[in-house]
Amino acid sequence: MTADAVVVVRNLSKGYGSYLAVNDVSLEVRRGEVFGILGPNGAGKTTLIEMICGLRMPTSGTVRVFGLDPHAQPLEATSRMSIQPQKAGLFEHLTVEETLQLFASFYKNPEPGPSVLESIGLVEQRKQLVKRLSGGQRWDLSEQPYKGGREADGPTGP
Repeated sequence: MTADAVVVVRNLSKGYGSYLAVNDVSLEVRRGEVFGILGPNGAGKTTLIEMICGLRMPTSGTVRVFGLDPHAQPLEATSRMSIQPQKAGLFEHLTVEETLQLFASFYKNPEPGPSVLESIGLVEQRKQLVKRLSGGQRWDLSEQPYKGGREADGPTGP
């Protein structure tokens, strides 16, 4: 492991019965590095990211994010990373304000709701249902809570 590595994956595998979704992957991502994972559908990219983020338990191998094991130390590890899902999953029958409160509940020290609303330009829409937002507003709402108040040096961070 290099001294400036923020993500270290060693011999990571994930199997489902006889199907091996991820097979013996090793990689390092250094601070400030832009890193991409490419491959065809079904290649295991999402499964790999889910294991790195602690959302899925590997069959074998190790993951360290900022020196932390995201499976053994989930709160400490996830407070240091930022993730942008492939597709934003917003609850259409919640208001903008309720959505931000929900996302804030996932973090130990979230950015205060009013400052998030201001930074994404949705102060006037705070009582509006998510389903009434424009596509761009939905994108802003889905992206912002992952950034607020946390160091964004995880797998998709700067």
